[in-house]
Amino acid sequence: MIIGKIWRISGPLVIAEGMKGVKVYEVVFVGEEELFGEVIGVEGDRAIIQVYEDTSGLKVGEKVIGTGELLSAELGPGIVGMIFDGLQRPLSEAIKVVGPFVRRGVKLPSLPRDKKWHFIPKVKKGDIVEPGDIIGVVPETPLVEHRIMVPPNVHGEIIEIASEGDYTIEDVIAVVRTSHGDVNLKMYQRWPIRIPRPYKRKLPPSEPLITGTRVLDIMFPLAKGGTAAVPGGFGSGKTVLLQQLTKWSLTHINIYVGCGERGNEMADALHSFLKLVEPRTGRPLRERSIFIANTSNMPVAARETSVFLGVTIGEYFRDMGYDVLMVADSTSRWAEAMREISGRLEEMPGEEGFPAYLASRLAAFYERAGYVECIGRPERKGSLTIVGAVSPPALAILQAEAELQEIARLVGPEALPEKDKLTLEVARMIREDFLQQNAYHEIDTYCFPDKGYHILRIILKFYEYASKALEIGISVRDIRSLPIRYTIARLKYLPYDEFKKKLPEVYNELENQFRKLIQEKGGVRL
Repeated sequence: MIIGKIWRISGPLVIAEGMKGVKVYEVVFVGEEELFGEVIGVEGDRAIIQVYEDTSGLKVGEKVIGTGELLSAELGPGIVGMIFDGLQRPLSEAIKVVGPFVRRGVKLPSLPRDKKWHFIPKVKKGDIVEPGDIIGVVPETPLVEHRIMVPPNVHGEIIEIASEGDYTIEDVIAVVRTSHGDVNLKMYQRWPIRIPRPYKRKLPPSEPLITGTRVLDIMFPLAKGGTAAVPGGFGSGKTVLLQQLTKWSLTHINIYVGCGERGNEMADALHSFLKLVEPRTGRPLRERSIFIANTSNMPVAARETSVFLGVTIGEYFRDMGYDVLMVADSTSRWAEAMREISGRLEEMPGEEGFPAYLASRLAAFYERAGYVECIGRPERKGSLTIVGAVSPPALAILQAEAELQEIARLVGPEALPEKDKLTLEVARMIREDFLQQNAYHEIDTYCFPDKGYHILRIILKFYEYASKALEIGISVRDIRSLPIRYTIARLKYLPYDEFKKKLPEVYNELENQFRKLIQEKGGVRL
């Protein structure tokens, strides 16, 4: 154990001397209150420390203790449904110990030590196990079977295995004889958050991730194991979309990381999750969700730990063979934190004052997404999808609408040719009746992919029939007055079962109303 002293303090950065032998990314405890920090640079016997708690009140000369360990996540039963901060302190437990405001220096175990879990062994004495092998399972929640895996650095013969029963995570549930001696296995393991977890090989993403959000599922589908970005200014709806993805995406585990978001937004997200049910099973949604709350009033340096903690937990469940979605809201605030730390280190700034290594640091994070063949037996595949923020181009009708709106502002919409009026009308239908989705509506908050497909197909069918009607001289005014317009506008608010029953009727009604309109005007058949 290395003990040094504070030499200089600059906001969240502390420089300590007498730290010879300390490693980069080693965890250290700073000051008399032993604040949680991480070494980010070493110069001789001086260590540059990024402190993840409020540094006000620290004094030069106070002690700094090196632990010799890298910043790691505890991975085991008890993760699902929990709310952690960026250091994986369970906030629900912190409330019981210190109240609603987490004091600095508070240290709590990430996973409950006294709770017992029902362990079901999947191997027997004498079996040879390899890294990643599943040696047992724990029904963590009704939605998640927690698969207890051999740590990535253990290989040998099972000489003891616990019988089926209830155990805490500190109980030894297996003993493996390795070439380096006997290793006791517990139901949890620790993993450095900055080091990607291993896998056999990365596979090309081939399956879409169903999100329940029409604009994504129909126009800009995400792949399981892919990455996506949701850019936009403040108040443009990024947080609402990311919360929707976390609530309704058809994955096994969803991880929501509030990285520097406002406290009220995070509180609203957590409150809504407690009331929602999973659409496929009817179970509470939090039974397959994990939350990491690192809000804007918390130390900026901890934003980095929150995203790496989230991706490490995501990789852990991916290794079990699950499809995992991790949402980081937002990576831009993480970038802002890196800019502040870089400025205090007096590093050469890059574009707009951000550090020159910004791109590589973000890339290292997003590259941990993927669809992989997992290590261990039985053979399995898993995926980790990361969404940090989508910059979609407009489709053909919407592009035409944007151009026509410019003309309409100059000459007025009624001066446009009938064909252009129809383009504006159908573009409005696409925008309002299909693209716009109400995250707070009990029905429209989640849209099954086939429902979104048929809504868009009906609108395009409307456009097809309306174009034929225009050719024989029927005005857009007459087309706009058809009752089917109201029917189409209400489709997204119909419950899914009712929508499926009504669908043939809507298609028939659409064709019959246009046929009647054309016949009244003496036109030809559709």
